[in-house]
Amino acid sequence: MAAPSCFFQPQPSWPSRPSRRASLLSTSSSSSSSSSSLCRSRLPVRVSCVRVRRPKAASSSSSSSSSSLASLASWAQNVGIKIPTSISLEGAPFDHGGVAIRGVQAQTPGVQTDEVIFSVPRRATLETHAAQKTCPRGNALLATSAWTALDWDARLATLLLHEKALGNASAFMPYMQSLPWDEIPPLLPTWSREDLDALNDKALADDATKERKRWDEQHSKLLSGLKQTQSSEEVAEKSPLAQNPPSLQEFVDTMCLVRSRAFSGPFEGSEFSERVRLTTLGWVLAAASYGIDPDNAPRAIGAAVSVMLFIYLKDLLTRRQFDGELRRFALCPAIDLLNRGDDDDADYGDSATAGGSLGGVAYGYFTDCFDVVASRDVAAGDEVTISYGSRSDADLLMRYGFVPSGSNPADWTRVQLGKPRSADGFGSPETPDDAKAVSAVARRRGGVDNVAAMANQLGGMDALRASMHNAAALVEAAPPREPTDAARASLAALYRSRRAATLRAVAESL
Repeated sequence: MAAPSCFFQPQPSWPSRPSRRASLLSTSSSSSSSSSSLCRSRLPVRVSCVRVRRPKAASSSSSSSSSSLASLASWAQNVGIKIPTSISLEGAPFDHGGVAIRGVQAQTPGVQTDEVIFSVPRRATLETHAAQKTCPRGNALLATSAWTALDWDARLATLLLHEKALGNASAFMPYMQSLPWDEIPPLLPTWSREDLDALNDKALADDATKERKRWDEQHSKLLSGLKQTQSSEEVAEKSPLAQNPPSLQEFVDTMCLVRSRAFSGPFEGSEFSERVRLTTLGWVLAAASYGIDPDNAPRAIGAAVSVMLFIYLKDLLTRRQFDGELRRFALCPAIDLLNRGDDDDADYGDSATAGGSLGGVAYGYFTDCFDVVASRDVAAGDEVTISYGSRSDADLLMRYGFVPSGSNPADWTRVQLGKPRSADGFGSPETPDDAKAVSAVARRRGGVDNVAAMANQLGGMDALRASMHNAAALVEAAPPREPTDAARASLAALYRSRRAATLRAVAESL
């Protein structure tokens, strides 16, 4: 991942499709709650998923990290995760914007186009979805009412904390050991308000503050649910997490891991086990009908096939009717080791705009697996990375804790443009001196939203351009106080610089 001082992974979305071949990704990772989303709801994307990145000459990671990845690879094989010999989870550090970050590496003879890089059975993931009304670990962890009170990210955080509390008794122990618990990604909700102000982006700082408040509320709900479990006389064996509830800091750290590593996509409307059960029942009834009346075989087979078609069509119609509302969220071991490419320029639209290649993470409706398929050849020794889709710098910083070092044609930003008080004077973009300052959205692709209205309010196109250049200068200016943490100060400075560059680029394009 292209992130200064950040060691974490993507959160793109997968399409729920009958085919194992991934061709579309949805960039929405919205929750059922009111999370601080900076990206507007848009159509699915066609993205360039697999990128090439040469390793950087750098010192290797610690032996404990290598050992945990080796254990993860062995565990993955035991639980049915398919990883071809052309892929190594213990790749060398790769250069991401001057920072050496360990990634997934292609081995001899390299990765071929359409090759399945990862295939992860759903049973080997930690997941939640819109139709999940009970805790996957049962009442020993949380009662139904407590589980449904949590948002999707808090649910996954609870499952992670539960597995961590189990220690060696956890079936996911090798995966838990591979997670960067000592290198938590610096997502914006973990920043103090003083540090957030160093971004020179009040709207983004406000979003981060609201998101942190939601996290605190989710922690309180979790503690209440665990207290209910602990006091319940109906639960014989209680989760170790209920006996030793997580502190707020532990919960926040786990939320950072979840938000930066989880994948999301449409929920198909029914569980795989339910589809198998109903299909089996249909064929059992067909067999019974045939046993009673062998001459009625065509009708019996037709009835069984009708049951299968009914299940599929019901799920298809459910997805279309509740598009964007029914979601599945999952932590997929091995897949979440894939970094984001520095030159990720995926965009909505045709494949030519997106770089001419297809690929992504897809849930197999008939296989109950999450698959990653190579969209292009990757030479041995190169890094295999994944696209996050079309996301702004602000969205990447909010959700994943990093600012990209490469180009981001999908970047956009919100800004206050001051109306000129004189021929060469404009109000501050964040604290306008003029009461008639206007809110604008500037996009590298698309220019300024409602540009004619914006220009009219500011006194013409020349005034709009001048106001945007002035806003860029104020955005880029050093804040009164830089974060005391060096990594956060670096992120804030990079974000200010890139945001100013976006404003100038949009101004020049008008």
